Amino acid sequence: MNRLLRPLTAVCIVLIGACVYLGAEAWGFKPESALLPLTMIISLILLSILLIISDQSSADGAKSTITIASGNAYLVMVGFVISVDLVGFYPTLVIGLPLIAYLFGYKNLRMLAVATAIVSLTIYGLFDFIMMKDFPLGIFG
Repeated sequence: MNRLLRPLTAVCIVLIGACVYLGAEAWGFKPESALLPLTMIISLILLSILLIISDQSSADGAKSTITIASGNAYLVMVGFVISVDLVGFYPTLVIGLPLIAYLFGYKNLRMLAVATAIVSLTIYGLFDFIMMKDFPLGIFG
């Protein structure tokens, strides 16, 4: 049971549960509308399973349990989700993505800026131009 308290394993288990719930919701969509969400949900479940396997295989020699730092990281993620509704998706993405990566230990600011620009522009291009779907605009809408 102590092995399940490893932060990565615990997060992956919660993520799989959330994906199963969202997958059940998306299953009722029309087939063309369900393709993207179901593909992303299934991919996320598979990646979570791989992370659990990797984390558990490294758990033999190392002792790691859920800590205050992993709890703070969880709160930052919850704040990200809430701010999408309040502030809007794109401002939250541009501010939140590098902030979350920095808090999780990635300190190369130049690469954070480049990665944020690439991810933001890719999402904007795919959803606004190709799929013609709008994201929440929050207070800017």
